[in-house]
Amino acid sequence: METTAALTAKGEILIMGGGNDGKHEGQRIDIYDPAHDQWRSIDTGITRQKGASTLLPDGTMLIANGEEFYDTPKNLGDRKQVTLYDPKSDAVTNLKAWPDDQDMRGYHN
Repeated sequence: METTAALTAKGEILIMGGGNDGKHEGQRIDIYDPAHDQWRSIDTGITRQKGASTLLPDGTMLIANGEEFYDTPKNLGDRKQVTLYDPKSDAVTNLKAWPDDQDMRGYHN
């Protein structure tokens, strides 16, 4: 619910955000490997719903924007921070929030 999905350069499917529990589903990336019919999850440390994901030319995935989880006490991180996910190493990097922007970039970002 209220997730983003994208195909990675490795042919895996990335799903991020949403879910029933902001501290659990809302801050993790779920990766499906169709070649092995397996799922794995990676914690991003930022709760997002309605985010956007994009495959970058170097094979990393950019996850940006989104809204806070509807249950505010379960929110973690700042949706103004961009998350980079590297499928080669399964590493997640949260960049600094962009400056001088008071508004959340959320719904239909």
